[in-house]
Amino acid sequence: MPRPKKRSVLLIDQDAHALAIYEKRFEGAGWKVARAKHVQEAKKRLARSIPDALVMGLHPLAEGLAFLDELHKDPLMASAVRVVLTDVGDRRTMKEAEALGVKAYLLKGHVVPAEVIRKVKSFFV
Repeated sequence: MPRPKKRSVLLIDQDAHALAIYEKRFEGAGWKVARAKHVQEAKKRLARSIPDALVMGLHPLAEGLAFLDELHKDPLMASAVRVVLTDVGDRRTMKEAEALGVKAYLLKGHVVPAEVIRKVKSFFV
């Protein structure tokens, strides 16, 4: 029986500590993980391969939203599940992210890594 495909995730966040925690947790859950500290680095990684999911922060906010807009318009990114994990909790930003194809908008400090992984996995069941 063939082994199931290992899912991939690109983690994007300026917080190196948070990146390290989420990288270990996703790897422990059986995911192939790539990480980027900022949008420019993420764009380089996406030029090489499209992950199954992106989990990203929104700092700086304008740059994060502009990046989501680019991803939303890119037909190659249509299959990648986009999840925002941020401390920006205003309704306007949440609605804008949702309009740009974000499947889940999660607030740091309100979720633990296991919940984030469960949420991301739920889009592939």
